Amino acid sequence: MSEDVIARFDAAWTALARDLALEADLATACAQSVRTHYAEPHRHYHTLRHIVSLLEGARDLRDHFENWDAVRLAIVFHDVIYDVAKFDNEHQSALLLAEMLGEYIDGEVLIQAQRTIEATQRHVATPWSDTNLVIDLDMAIMGQPWPVYARYLEAVRAEYVPIYGEEMYRQGRMALFLEPTLQKPSIFLTAPFTALDDQAHANILRELSLLNTV
Repeated sequence: MSEDVIARFDAAWTALARDLALEADLATACAQSVRTHYAEPHRHYHTLRHIVSLLEGARDLRDHFENWDAVRLAIVFHDVIYDVAKFDNEHQSALLLAEMLGEYIDGEVLIQAQRTIEATQRHVATPWSDTNLVIDLDMAIMGQPWPVYARYLEAVRAEYVPIYGEEMYRQGRMALFLEPTLQKPSIFLTAPFTALDDQAHANILRELSLLNTV
C-alpha cells in the first residue's frame, strides 16, 4: 500500500472523525483497524486505494448528499470485510461498523451508513438518494475508459481465481454479474453518473466477448 494512498485516507478519516466528535484514541484505533483490513494480502482491487477513490469522488459530489457523515462512514466500511468465498461481506461490514463505533456516533448516522453498506451488495435502486449515489460511486469503474477497466478486471480476477479457479470464475462473472448488469435499463441510478452508461455497456460487452473466447 503506497504512502500516498495511506496519507490521503488518513486525511479524509481525520476530517470525518472530527465531524463525528470521536475521541483521539478511538479514532486512531479505528483507522488502524480499517487500514489493516484493507491491506489483507488476498485483496487486489478492494483495497484502501478503492476507498480513497470513492471518498474523493464523493467529495466532488458533496452538494448532492444529505447526510455527509453517514456517506463517508459507509464508504470507509463498505468493503472492510471482504472474503470472496462468502456472500455476506456487506452485512458483516455493517456489523463491524456498529461494533466499532455504534456507541459513539449518532444513531441515525449509524442506521443510514449501515443501510448504504448493505445496499452495495446488489447495486439496485433504493428509496434513499445518498445510498443510490454511493452505489453509483462504487460502480463508476464500470464506465471508465477501457484501459482503466481492464486493470480493474485483472485485479478482480486476482481476487477470485485463487479461490474458484479460472472456469468457475469465468462462468460466475458472466452469469452472476455481467449479464444481469447488462440487462438493466440503466446501469447507473443517479443523474451525475448517467453519462457513464454507454461506456459501461461497451466495457461489459467487450469483457463478455473476451470471456466467451477463452
